[in-house]
Amino acid sequence: MMIKICIIGILILGALILIFISSAILLKKEVYYKYIDTSKKITSFDYWNRYDGDWLFNDIGFKELLFNNPEDQWLIKSVKSIKRSERTSIVLFIMLIMFAGIMKYLEVL
Repeated sequence: MMIKICIIGILILGALILIFISSAILLKKEVYYKYIDTSKKITSFDYWNRYDGDWLFNDIGFKELLFNNPEDQWLIKSVKSIKRSERTSIVLFIMLIMFAGIMKYLEVL
């Protein structure tokens, strides 16, 4: 019974991590193509190819964008959502590591 709970917990945490990472990457792509590289537009391939790790660690320069566009509410909301998604995915990853460590310590796995 305990093994099932462990597997379900790990799967749920893993799925949540993927959801938050993909939302952060997609929002970064939207901001980048809307404000920085305006010659290109976000394509449908960008929506499907969400798990590009380069975009997760890509520094877009949100401070400069917010300084240049202080009244753009969509940009402000998007930057807050990106930061929130990144922090949440880090917290969930730490929880996953702690959960796996506790289960290993309790000799469930």
